[in-house]
Amino acid sequence: MKFNLGKLVKVEQGSPEWLALRAERDTASEAPAMMGKSKYQTRNALMDQKATGVVPEPSEHQKKAFDKGHQAEAAARPIADAIIDDELYPVVLDDAVSGYLASMDGLTMCRRIGWEHKWLSADLAAQIDAGELDEHYRIQLDQQFALSGAERILFMASDGTEENCKYLWIERDESRFAALEAGWEQFRADLAEYQPRKQEQAATGATTEDLPAVSVQVSGDLSIVDNFDRF
Repeated sequence: MKFNLGKLVKVEQGSPEWLALRAERDTASEAPAMMGKSKYQTRNALMDQKATGVVPEPSEHQKKAFDKGHQAEAAARPIADAIIDDELYPVVLDDAVSGYLASMDGLTMCRRIGWEHKWLSADLAAQIDAGELDEHYRIQLDQQFALSGAERILFMASDGTEENCKYLWIERDESRFAALEAGWEQFRADLAEYQPRKQEQAATGATTEDLPAVSVQVSGDLSIVDNFDRF
């Protein structure tokens, strides 16, 4: 289904209400996995998650990484505001008609400029310096563009400081939307036929029937009487 401009939803990102809404929609952050371009999740893993509704619990290492990323994002927001000379607001955009969702780190009130923040890594720094992002990032931005109507998105990677901050302007490219829409359409068709993998059952011991105690008797003439046949 084609994208429509998303409506602003008054839910806080990370809240139980936001998580519940995400479970009902096809989100921008899931789009790279749907297209088979995610660095962190396979298409099959996303399909299994959608089919079962079971979202894997993040590890302690992942939780610490998420917390660090959120802190860096909050610290970098004023830096982004200064670059665009405007104020950015975190938003959740819901296209309930087509079933799409996009949660953006920032969007101006007029919806002209968006902002996406990532933790700065050597690989991401190299991409920004080269002026070209991997599809893992571009596909997420495509869905943000589609639902927000933004003309440009300021893609930034930092640790929350100006010293370690790199950014790149990504322009709206509606020619990319058709592939994204077709990808979601095929994913939904595959999901309708998908059979979730059966969870392996832990091995359990079966209860053994009570058996008589072994009995062996030796008589004086050395004949042996036993009850082995009962076993």
